Amino acid sequence: GGNGGQAGAGTGGRGSAGSAGQGGATGCASNEFRCPTTGTCISASKQCDGIRDCSNGEDESAGQCGAKCQADGGFYCAKDAACFPSSVLCNATSDCSDGSDEGARCSSDCKGFWCAADSKCLPTSIQCDSQTDCSDRSDEGAQCKGSCAGTWCEVDSKCLPYYWVCDGGPDCSDASDEPASCPVSCTDGGDFWCIADGACLSENALCDGVADCSDGSDETPCRLACNRKHDFWCGADNKCLRADWRCDGIKDCSDNSDEANCPP
Repeated sequence: GGNGGQAGAGTGGRGSAGSAGQGGATGCASNEFRCPTTGTCISASKQCDGIRDCSNGEDESAGQCGAKCQADGGFYCAKDAACFPSSVLCNATSDCSDGSDEGARCSSDCKGFWCAADSKCLPTSIQCDSQTDCSDRSDEGAQCKGSCAGTWCEVDSKCLPYYWVCDGGPDCSDASDEPASCPVSCTDGGDFWCIADGACLSENALCDGVADCSDGSDETPCRLACNRKHDFWCGADNKCLRADWRCDGIKDCSDNSDEANCPP
């Protein structure tokens, strides 16, 4: 027969608001979560699992999941709606797409290089590689003398990329990166000056996998030149890939990194 219309009576009607259950008033069992809008009960294990089980997605809301994640001792990344273990905080690797796990909270706990200008924790490997990762270039400053992977500018105490030498524009305040010996043909901003051989190489020779300069400098700054030329660096194969090869469904890098983290 019927339920007699009694609120809270019986175990049927899983979505009946006001029935006895979790907290005594949700209408769901103690191991279930009640979707606020519809009153539907779902397994508590489905809450904050990255899948919307409630019609309006309340089981994955930032408010619900953030509190649950923190209660479990984790770090909640609101941008990605994901809960990470607290061990990801300040480890110099951005696990959250907005980098919030490596932000201001890491000023005294950064396990890598602390960039105070941008309030972010960066890997120690980014120091002295001649590429600016911190807006004030503190990652390429005085500490890089003797270990600069590019060209050392003594007067400014900064590490510059190789390809800025003889590119037609002084990057060092005393213009030491643009000596009189630079050939006019190599100062159009496109070609590459090989210091070791005193020769100007075509930009096509830069990072093509063949050492055209006797000291191999045309193949040294490839990761740095990659963003300028091709936009994607394949570290596994030590090569640059064209930007339009990224997320095109074809594996071009041996570790498949060119097809990782692609938008759905």
